[in-house]
Amino acid sequence: MNYQGRIGGAGIAPLYTLLFVCSGNTCRSPMAATLARAWLNKSAPEHAERFRVSSAGLAASPDSPASEGAIEAAARQGLTLDGHRARMLTPEMTRGALVVTMTRAQADYVLRLAPGARVTTLAAWAGLGDGEDVRDPFMGSDVEYHACCEQIKRLIDKGFRRMLSVT
Repeated sequence: MNYQGRIGGAGIAPLYTLLFVCSGNTCRSPMAATLARAWLNKSAPEHAERFRVSSAGLAASPDSPASEGAIEAAARQGLTLDGHRARMLTPEMTRGALVVTMTRAQADYVLRLAPGARVTTLAAWAGLGDGEDVRDPFMGSDVEYHACCEQIKRLIDKGFRRMLSVT
């Protein structure tokens, strides 16, 4: 399940799809997608147009906005979740994508939903193995949302640096 790929080399740049997945698609995965886009634009703008970044949930209420805690945590990073609407993960969404889940249990669920999908946890993508789940802050305090956002930000940085071989 660990993602080992790197991007680089000469020739025409392919398009990569990263699909961040959590439970309800109102907290962790929208924060991860927004943080990933921001990381690409700031730290690797030459690669930004090569990525399609999105999010979905395993038990999402379609069209629900991001949670207030996630909106506030993203705002502390100078980012916005305005316009985010939750989507339910479908097997079709996984085709051609690297599905990045917040927990090992979610990765297992995705593999049952879409056998053959390329799935990894955010921690494994960052090179830390599967042991570091991103805890769900839903209905938690501002401190819990901020800590979750910081954890995701750290893992996104490690994951992209590993994937893009950026130092």
